Amino acid sequence: MADGWQVEHLEAYGVACACAGADVPFLAILGITNLVGPDAHVQWLTHRNQAQDAARRAAATLLGHEQLVQN
Repeated sequence: MADGWQVEHLEAYGVACACAGADVPFLAILGITNLVGPDAHVQWLTHRNQAQDAARRAAATLLGHEQLVQN
């Protein structure tokens, strides 16, 4: 299901599997903040706002609502 990507998101994976089993379309937009490892929490703290904003912009663009994204 990951189409070759080397990322994980356990919650999204579970929902994706449930949707696949029920033949329901599924899309997840995730902002990647950190690598797995001892520095992960610090990386997450450092990059979370930027990743959140990027995911919000991607969703707004996908839905055709670019005007909803605040700069």
